[in-house]
Amino acid sequence: MNSFLLLILFLPIQLFGQQSIEIDSSQVYLIVEEMPTMKNGAEISDKIKEIIFKEFRYPDSLKCEPISNIIFEFTISYSGKVVNPNVHFPRKNDGCEDDYKKIKEIGINIMNKFTDLKPGKKDGKYVSVRYTIPLHIDMQ
Repeated sequence: MNSFLLLILFLPIQLFGQQSIEIDSSQVYLIVEEMPTMKNGAEISDKIKEIIFKEFRYPDSLKCEPISNIIFEFTISYSGKVVNPNVHFPRKNDGCEDDYKKIKEIGINIMNKFTDLKPGKKDGKYVSVRYTIPLHIDMQ
C-alpha cells in the first residue's frame, strides 16, 4: 500500500513537472547570453523595428515642424513584458510642448503593443534587458 501511494504522489511530478527557471530581478542588462525573442523564437530587434517603422505616424494636428530623429527606449522584463517605455528626441524651446507630448504618447503607445515576448536569460536565469532603437525620419 505504501509503495502504491508513493507512486501516485511522484507520478504527477514526473509527468507534469517542468524545470523551474530562476529569476534575477536585481538589475537590467544591455547584453545577455540569450537575448529576448518573440514567443515563436523570432529575433526581436528586427521585428520591433518593423513595428515602430510601420506604426509611427505624425498626427495631422501637429503645429510645429516634425522631429527627424527619435529614440525609443524600453525594457523587456524578466516576465517578458515591456516596462519603462520612453521616447527621446531633441527639443527646442519653441512653444511646441503640446506636439512633443503627442509624439511621446504615440511612441509609448506603440511600445506598449509589443506582446508575445520571451525574456532574456543570463546564467540560466530570466533577466530584464534594455533596448534602445533610434528612428530617423526623412523629411523630404
